[in-house]
Amino acid sequence: MATLTGTLSLATYPELRDSVLKIAAEAPESVIADIQGLEIDDDTLMTVFSVIAARIGEWPGVPFAVVTDRADHVARLSAQLVDRFVAVHATSPRPSGRVTGHPAGGRCSSWPRHRRPQRSPGRSSAGSARSGTCRNTSRTL
Repeated sequence: MATLTGTLSLATYPELRDSVLKIAAEAPESVIADIQGLEIDDDTLMTVFSVIAARIGEWPGVPFAVVTDRADHVARLSAQLVDRFVAVHATSPRPSGRVTGHPAGGRCSSWPRHRRPQRSPGRSSAGSARSGTCRNTSRTL
C-alpha cells in the first residue's frame, strides 16, 4: 500500500504520478494508493489516478485501487469520472492488501486488456520479481 500525504497540486502532480508508477514498476502484485491524508488543490487533479491506472494496466499489468473513507474524495473522484476506471474503496480491498475486484461498473483500466505471453522466471525475467507481495510505502508531497 502506498500512503500518499501532503497536497496534490499542479506542482506536485508529476511527483505523485511518477512515485506511484515507480512503485508499480518494482513489480508488486497490486498497487493500492491510500489517499486519506492527501489534500487536493483542484478537482481536475484527481484524474492523476486514472492516468496511473492506464499506465500500469498496460505495463507492468498490475491492478490499481484507491483507498479513502473521506466523502469529499469519493465525490471528487466520481465527479471527475475516475471511479469508472479505478477501484475506489473505503478500506483496503482485502486483508492481504491485494486488489482483486473491479470498480463499480466492471471496468478497470488497471487490468491488462490482453494476456501477455507467459515466461519462465529467470534472472532477467520480470516474472521472478512479480512473485513478491505489495509492500507498504509512504510518499509525502
